[in-house]
Amino acid sequence: MKRTFLVLLLGGLLGACASSSEDNADNTHDSEPQLSTDSDSDTGSDNTVVVYDTDISTDWDTYPPKGDGLALTPPMGWNSWNRFKSTINEQLIRDIADAMVSSGMRDVGYQYINIDDTWMNSGETGARDENGVLMADPLRFPNGIKALADYIHTLGLKIGIYGDRGTATCSNIPESGSYGYETLDAQTFAGWGIDYLKYDNCNPADGRDSAIALQDDYEVMSAALRASGRPFVFSLCAWSWQGEWMISAGHLWRSTGDISDCWSNEDDCYWRKSWENGIVDIIDTNADMWPYAGPGHWNDPDMLEVGVGHLSNTEYTAHFSIWAIMAAPLIAGNDLTNMDQATIDILTNTEVIAVDQDPAGIQGTRVADWGVGDHEVWMKPLHKPDGPMKAVVLFNRGEEAADITANFSDLDITGTAMVRDLWKHEDLGDFTDSFTATVPAHGVVMVKMVDISE
Repeated sequence: MKRTFLVLLLGGLLGACASSSEDNADNTHDSEPQLSTDSDSDTGSDNTVVVYDTDISTDWDTYPPKGDGLALTPPMGWNSWNRFKSTINEQLIRDIADAMVSSGMRDVGYQYINIDDTWMNSGETGARDENGVLMADPLRFPNGIKALADYIHTLGLKIGIYGDRGTATCSNIPESGSYGYETLDAQTFAGWGIDYLKYDNCNPADGRDSAIALQDDYEVMSAALRASGRPFVFSLCAWSWQGEWMISAGHLWRSTGDISDCWSNEDDCYWRKSWENGIVDIIDTNADMWPYAGPGHWNDPDMLEVGVGHLSNTEYTAHFSIWAIMAAPLIAGNDLTNMDQATIDILTNTEVIAVDQDPAGIQGTRVADWGVGDHEVWMKPLHKPDGPMKAVVLFNRGEEAADITANFSDLDITGTAMVRDLWKHEDLGDFTDSFTATVPAHGVVMVKMVDISE
């Protein structure tokens, strides 16, 4: 029997990852594959053909939409902190933006260039001028943030900036926090042309240490951004899930502590700070947050470490795959101006990005092992919760290669599925009842399955 698997990327998924999330404001989209069988009278063979219907929906999401059309798929971009910390400057940010274009990252969906902490003036006068307006460091950003934003926008990209709900940012620059300045800072950011605000949780004002005060501080800035007259993606960096108020206040929130370029907290990673977490530890925390994710409201397990340099490409491939199946924001944190081909290949794998950017916005979950052992199976429904398409990751956290089996009964597949390897870019054929692959240590096999049983 001959089978023809038309449209290997299963509908509009690839197109979705290469367009901005603001372009996908409807709850229904085209291209859900169906299967029809034609009989070839000349050869006597059966041809299974994938065709389309229009049943892609976000109706499963019980949280009301914000109505702003922002972050309807997980944001994609770059952030300065993981690689550069406080050594940022205007020319570096321009070079990074240029590299996002020349590397092909922009063309597969990355769009935000996010400037993290220490962009503001740190001299004797503090971060604000005599009118209370935030100032960029005049030596490192001599042309100011607006000129930088204008340049980034000419490249077809967007710009993000960093702030804090307290009196100072985490770098303790005097008056750099937004507490008491929320309206002014939101208006300043809007005037500069900022598109995205990451809002941290350091140095709360006196008496503002409680959970109620934290919520209030974030909601005040959320309201100020909405009133600014400019659309902002609002990233709440409160270091963990704080409650359902975050869903209405922001578009994404840090569901975990800070990430490190380290596989596990149990590893001897001398560069990992005491408050930072290994990749598998971040995964285990974010895995439990799946009920809160959906279009316009995402769990953020922190920025990508792909290409930062301490881990292997096998580990970075696993890192990227699990972020994609968890519908996590894909915010690169490496030096985009100095990437080897392996790093580019990981960050620009359109088939894996398409899983992350699936318009239904469902966060994938473990369906086997549940984090008890080293061998896990993860599944993310594509296009709708009960549809025929699934993204599946076989994840080996262990120290030796192992065969891992995905039983179709765990995947809501009734019998036979067509399987495609998303890293090898190969169709693997039809499988019945289960799929088994050899997975390297600290690695993954990531596939897309289409149930063809009916």
